[in-house]
Amino acid sequence: MDKAAQQERVQLPTWLKIWLGGVFGALLVGLVLIFISHAVLNSFTYQIVLDRGGDSQSMGTAMALASLIELPVMFLFGWMMQKVRSVS
Repeated sequence: MDKAAQQERVQLPTWLKIWLGGVFGALLVGLVLIFISHAVLNSFTYQIVLDRGGDSQSMGTAMALASLIELPVMFLFGWMMQKVRSVS
């Protein structure tokens, strides 16, 4: 390309280069999809509890139980990953 053609090329803003550029853009799209499904599940949990004959107390119990089940996984995830890597 000659110098005039290079100067005529449209320069993308830095934020757009980062957004469209490879791994980071794919990561953002994946995170958005994960959080959409998470929001949908949390939004409809109350309707599911009500359909099964529960009330707000049952919903609180279900959410507390879900968070208690999640805690060991959260704290032991690094240890579990080391075990999986050592097997393969």
